[in-house]
Amino acid sequence: MDFQNMCMGCMEIKPAGLNTCPYCGFNIITYSNKINNDEQSIIEINRRTMSTTSMPKELPQRPLPIGTMLGGSYMVGRRLGAGGFGVSYVGFDVDFERKVAIKEFYPKGYADRDVTGTNLVPRPGARGAYFTEQKEHFAHEGKVLAQVEEQGIVRVLSFCREFNTAYIIMEFLEGEDLAHYLNRRGGYLPVAEALEIMRPVVKSLALIHERGLVHRDISPDNIMLTKQGPKLIDFGAALGKGEHPEGPPIGKRGYAPSEQLKKGGVVGAHSDVYSLCATLYLLITGQKPPRSLDREKKDEIYNISDYGVEINRVQEAAIMQGLAMDYKLRIKNAGDLYYLLYVYGVKTESTVECLQKQVRESSTEVIMNKLERERKKSKTRLAYIIATICVLVLGCMIISVRAITKKLQESKKGTPVVITDDLGNTTDESDSHSVTEDDLHTYIDALYDAVDSDRQSAGYGALNKDKAYEAAANAGVAKCTQISAASQSEWSDELTEAALETMDENGITNAGWVIRAYSNDMTVEAIKEDIYAAIEDANKGIADAIDLMSCNKIGAATAISGDGTMFWMVIYR
Repeated sequence: MDFQNMCMGCMEIKPAGLNTCPYCGFNIITYSNKINNDEQSIIEINRRTMSTTSMPKELPQRPLPIGTMLGGSYMVGRRLGAGGFGVSYVGFDVDFERKVAIKEFYPKGYADRDVTGTNLVPRPGARGAYFTEQKEHFAHEGKVLAQVEEQGIVRVLSFCREFNTAYIIMEFLEGEDLAHYLNRRGGYLPVAEALEIMRPVVKSLALIHERGLVHRDISPDNIMLTKQGPKLIDFGAALGKGEHPEGPPIGKRGYAPSEQLKKGGVVGAHSDVYSLCATLYLLITGQKPPRSLDREKKDEIYNISDYGVEINRVQEAAIMQGLAMDYKLRIKNAGDLYYLLYVYGVKTESTVECLQKQVRESSTEVIMNKLERERKKSKTRLAYIIATICVLVLGCMIISVRAITKKLQESKKGTPVVITDDLGNTTDESDSHSVTEDDLHTYIDALYDAVDSDRQSAGYGALNKDKAYEAAANAGVAKCTQISAASQSEWSDELTEAALETMDENGITNAGWVIRAYSNDMTVEAIKEDIYAAIEDANKGIADAIDLMSCNKIGAATAISGDGTMFWMVIYR
């Protein structure tokens, strides 16, 4: 590896002899001068105000020299940012030759660099004692996080101790942070999209809370939107729950609860819940909640619906309960929040009164038991569906295929997503049961291969088959095989209801879907083209619509009814 010509700004190999990186524009001389100038500027300000009552300004946290090695494996690049709790860097893993992110424990005002420019020296007194104590917590949390692999949080690769402090090494995520994405979208998002973005973050944070850790710095600029989905980043401020009487206030204005901003506050998983709900509040309304310390004096927070937003009343109540000023009245952890938003909150029989009762009575154990019951119910439901399909395939006659396809063709009008016809094909009733279960799996694989080939030819990435979407699609087509209707409008309504129930039962939102029905002599190529056309029709008039050529996830399934009609469902996002 040519480390001599590696850019310390982006970790790419740049042409020899260039001071400025042609890829990211980083110049090490300009970088070093800025660091020195920032320090000298504050030193000069402090010198001029020595005789006044003004408090001296803290010097900025001086970053490690570029090229410093940590643990013998990680090379430190440019500083990415510095906050109250530490400094983050771009880095390079020389063993695996990959770019990484590095977080250094370096709370501002509690330690200083010594003359070597690398070692940290604790300040005297209580501040130094806090630095030494929390450094050990930081190292412990780094070890715990390195054992966690969750979809919605950044992966911690390792940790190390160097220069009288500790470092967490994380995967380097390419993408856009949620704050920039929100600005690009005009400052707020549809409710469904906001909830879907936060779903993996809340779910993954529930596991972190189970392990006794608290993030303490959740905000839109600490959530990255990547090709793998949304991820919560920057666990540099993560600590075990409890009182933290000493140390810098952690959290950003509008997102941090009051217990994080003053000494003696009881910090816990409930603190992260406040920040999660504050982020959701901003995403949906376009407005940050008032600063929590201001709310202590006069609480003037508005409900989400006061902004004219149409939102499920139970989900709104859950978000507002998560923003309660008294942490004892707040939703207790991310597991509770996930259940109340994404499981209980979408049930048709849910009420705000029952939600508030659940918050009062909830605990991690209670919520996890509820989630386990939901999981078992889903397994039972799936087993029932599979049994039903077997019975139907063995000969349960519902309606003749010609009558079905005629109704499907008539149902096209007024149904933007469920669009069906038989493409002029006829059915030979003598072989209406000739399609086997193995054939159905073959058809699905052939469809995936055909769509994948189209995507690759068009310059898109490989097809990403999603197991959750596939399971939902299987449940959807199973429902379709049981439908019997007397009119085209009733048929259309039944199909639509089957799709909506399937999406709801499987917790899938903000995804496109289409259901089709065909006679069993249709070719896969014809089916693929028809599904393309159906999605194109469904997307008409929808801004930023996604199709199978550009989607990130897809799940497809097919089932055959007793009379030989093949039902297909495709879910995509």
